[in-house]
Order: sequence, then C-alpha cells, then structure tokens
Amino acid sequence: MPRARLARLTLATTLLTLAVSGLAGLAPAASASAAATPDSADRTWMIAAHQGNLAEIAAGRSALQRSPSGEVRRIGQMFITDHSRLDSQLTAVAQQLAVTLPSAPSPAQREELAVVESHPGSAYDSAWLAAQTVAHRATLVATQQELSTGTAPSVLALARATTPVVQKHLIELQNAAGSVRSVKGGTGGQAATASSAPVLLSTVGALLILAAGVLGVIRRRRGAVA
Repeated sequence: MPRARLARLTLATTLLTLAVSGLAGLAPAASASAAATPDSADRTWMIAAHQGNLAEIAAGRSALQRSPSGEVRRIGQMFITDHSRLDSQLTAVAQQLAVTLPSAPSPAQREELAVVESHPGSAYDSAWLAAQTVAHRATLVATQQELSTGTAPSVLALARATTPVVQKHLIELQNAAGSVRSVKGGTGGQAATASSAPVLLSTVGALLILAAGVLGVIRRRRGAVA
C-alpha cells in the first residue's frame, strides 16, 4: 500500500476514534440533563404536594383557632411548622425547574375545611382528625407513586423528604383520634364519627381523581414505549 494512502487511512481512523470518544463523553451529560427535567408525573406530584401543604397549613391554623382540645391544637401547630418547611423546599425546586404552582389549596380542599369548621365544639375535633387522616394517607400514596414513577432527581429528593414527615403526622393523628374516642364514648362519639362522613367521602373522591391521573400517566408512558 502506498505510503500516502496509508497516511490518509491512518488519519481517517484517528479522526473517527476521536469523534466516537467525543460522542461517548457527551452522552452521559445529555442523559443527566434529560433526567433533571421534570416529566408529567413529577409536575403532577409537585402541584398536588404544594396544594396539600397549603391545605395542611390552613387546617393547622383552623385547629389553633377553633379546637377545644389541646392535643388537636398541638398537632395543628406541628402541621403549620412541618408543612411550611416542606413547602419552602418545594417552591424553591419548582422555581429552579420552571414549574408553575397554584397559589391556594384546591376548591375541594377548601370545601373540606369548611365542612370541618361547621362542626361545633368537640365534634370539630373528630371531624378534623378524620379529614386530616384521610388527607395524609392520600399524600402518602401520591408520594410513593412519585418515588416509583418520577424521573427528576430534585423532585424525587423532595418526595423522599416528605415521606417520613407524613408518616409521623399519621401516627400523631391516629393516636389523637383514639384519645378523642375514649373521652367521648357511647352515642356522642358515634355521632361525631357520623358527622365527619361528608369530609371523608370528599377526600376519598379527591384521592380517586389523583389516582386516575397517575394511572393515565402510566398508560401514556407504556403506549409511548410500545
């Protein structure tokens, strides 16, 4: 093989090797950039978590103003403190990712709190505890779903930070509900439980809507893969 042709072949091989190496070096960066962009599941969870935080802060303030129970007021203050902290972290990440968040709880959440506040005295405590238990369970389900289907690392970190806080709140709510039932007892406790039924139905309805939305995201992803 002539030397000039051999030199050209060697140069072409070297350039091809450099090009392939350069593309390989760029691939992880592109992949990391894609993973950092929130998908529809991430955005859906961020919006739901933000409105949940706002609703829990409002519920906490309501408890401080209306509850005759020192235990319920203590939990209400805990909600204000913990959900304010979680929401501060969430809104900071939303700004970084250009995710627009609502400025208030959803209409359903505002209606639920109004129903709770329509109960007088100790019936308020039973309705409040029941509503908050269902709401926190819904938040936990949605957060676990985000951990399973989300892609953006910063949003997944928020979901991981949210989980133990919500679990702690659920334990506090369940313990407080048990003490309220033991104090009431008999017909009074049953009446208070019955009066909270509209709140429970409304919150369960909201959870079903959220679950339907998550399932829709999963189906769209499967269709895209297929």
